[in-house]
Amino acid sequence: MEAKLISMAEERERLISSIQADEAEKLTLKESIESQLKINKEIQREADALNKKLRAKEVLIVKLEAKLAAANDTVCFVYSFCQVRPRRTAALKIKSYAEPQLKGKLWRPSKNN
Repeated sequence: MEAKLISMAEERERLISSIQADEAEKLTLKESIESQLKINKEIQREADALNKKLRAKEVLIVKLEAKLAAANDTVCFVYSFCQVRPRRTAALKIKSYAEPQLKGKLWRPSKNN
């Protein structure tokens, strides 16, 4: 009977030790998961910020492409107009028809034309 009690006490100590080890591992895993969640949230914030910057740059690119297209169209118009009309008439025409952001930026034909 005493041997059985000693055996049961040893088994109890072994189980308690095993439970304590499992609890320590559980705590370590919990800390690791919390750390990973914190890192993931930071990465997500950085990704969101980069996506916001990217969208802003894409909008800027579209606006600049539109301005470039308008400038190219205006320059082509001025070039063809200046070939037929005197410079002063072309300048007056541009002032009245040019895009607001392009006013005052006149195309001047070279002396060779």
